[in-house]
Amino acid sequence: MVKEKCDILTSDLLKLTILVTLVYSIVMYFIIKPFLKFVGTPDYMIQPAWKYNLILMCFSLFTNLLTTEQSFISSIGRPILGALIGIASKIFQCLILDPLFLFAFKVPTMLMKLSKIVMEILFSISIFVVIFKGKFSIKPKIKQFFSCKFCKETLRSLPFPLPFTIAFVTSFIPPMIILKALTDIAKQTGDSQSIGGVFAVFTQLSGLNAAIPSMLTTSFMQTGTHAYSSGNITRLKHLLFWSLLIALAISISFSFALIVFKRQIASIFIHDIEELDIAEKMLPIPFYTSFVSGFLTIAMALLMIIGKPLLVLIPTVLGPINLIISCIILKKIFKNDYVKLMHSYNISDIIGVLVYLGMFIYAVIVVKKAEKEKTQKHSDEKT
Repeated sequence: MVKEKCDILTSDLLKLTILVTLVYSIVMYFIIKPFLKFVGTPDYMIQPAWKYNLILMCFSLFTNLLTTEQSFISSIGRPILGALIGIASKIFQCLILDPLFLFAFKVPTMLMKLSKIVMEILFSISIFVVIFKGKFSIKPKIKQFFSCKFCKETLRSLPFPLPFTIAFVTSFIPPMIILKALTDIAKQTGDSQSIGGVFAVFTQLSGLNAAIPSMLTTSFMQTGTHAYSSGNITRLKHLLFWSLLIALAISISFSFALIVFKRQIASIFIHDIEELDIAEKMLPIPFYTSFVSGFLTIAMALLMIIGKPLLVLIPTVLGPINLIISCIILKKIFKNDYVKLMHSYNISDIIGVLVYLGMFIYAVIVVKKAEKEKTQKHSDEKT
């Protein structure tokens, strides 16, 4: 009975991926141009940029389908296979398709992502066929995929991606507000033009700092969910320990490097002396506390694993709000010092740790309780 529900759930999620992508693509068709104008794209670039994004959007179905399929493979306890598929797809794209399209066929800039599109079409369709051929432990049927009904388990699973969706959407707002606050104050010293370039570098470095912990979070959530649902609490504890250790180690190392070698790292992206001087002051500040992202992402994953996705919404929503409020307050306090506004990130990190720490302790208690119940059950079966 449980296995049949898993089969139907897999079919539903693949079907839902396609339906949501189609709706999203239709909406984005009308939003792309206004958004390009909003972010300040020059008029002569709007049409080419719209066409470039439109091409990617038309084939985003295969991008999302491949992502869902890889998540499926990891969720059934085959993370190594999922990783190998990811590596193979990138090798195929970068070493075979990219040289073929760029140098042999000399495709125009508008089609420079053609290799990615072709790779995702081939891999997503191939894995889709393998899944419905019953080659994995979960064996969905093609008739289930074409059914117009969704099972109850699918509806219950819908809250799980909400924290990630909200986090993705809200991640755009605070940087825009902080950048505006920075440039407003910097106008008094004539540094407003330099601020944009420095903040762009910070945004990229911040994204890189969060990338590896986020990757570990995805892996931990998939393998951890499988371990927790199957009652293998010992494996879950090992996964939690190593994920947390590796995420913190990488985050701390990255933050340390940015703080100590700030000018050298900034000089990779910035060549103007004035901008380098500003970067040397601004860039290290957020990284004083950014190492906590390693803990925050793993704590979020653990809450998802124990089936508390709505609980994750609290810090997910509070994070951007804290960042915006901190920026507004600091702007009023330090009216002539735009560098101090970067401490908004430190304040937000500290509040985030306090909120997530309480939730993390709660999640650990739930896991301990599950382990105790399993031990008691085994003990009763022996007697």
